[in-house]
Amino acid sequence: MKLFILSAGVVLVAMTLLLWYATRHGLSGDAAVQLQPAVQRRSVDATAAPAKPPDRPPPSFAAVEPTPRPPAPDAPAPSLDDQRVHLQAHFETETVDSGWASAARQELNEDLGRVANRDVRLLGVECHSSLCRVELSLARPGSGDTFMESWLHQRTWRGPGLWARVGAESDMRMVMFLGRPNSDLPYLD
Repeated sequence: MKLFILSAGVVLVAMTLLLWYATRHGLSGDAAVQLQPAVQRRSVDATAAPAKPPDRPPPSFAAVEPTPRPPAPDAPAPSLDDQRVHLQAHFETETVDSGWASAARQELNEDLGRVANRDVRLLGVECHSSLCRVELSLARPGSGDTFMESWLHQRTWRGPGLWARVGAESDMRMVMFLGRPNSDLPYLD
């Protein structure tokens, strides 16, 4: 059963990456249309709720290894952990825009609080000038994925983001880096 779930997860990640790459690099609509509709709905690039008409392009939200540009032939793509460490370093050196940071922190606390449950506890939200860091505690291994899927479908936050587990599997913490709306995350190339 675990092998099946792992295989399904790998396929989902591959399909999500393909969809993300197609939309990011302006490939023809045919490449994205050929994906199964169920995969498109579960894509991490999906909009939050169809009830609100989008007033700007939907932000990207990555839970996989982002690849903004194809890597050089002999350079490996940065791993998800590399991206997390890079975003953490960027966050630590960023100055604080107190007006935006306060409003963003409040908005994210409310937005994430609507989805948090007994399996996922919000440990903290900290915002600087263009980036927020959210830390979550997980009661069990699968609760982080369930939480993210729920939040992505009902969120009001319109900025891009990246989420990853922190530490060992037994640590059961998750971190999210959320960018200011209408901006891009400072990914590694």
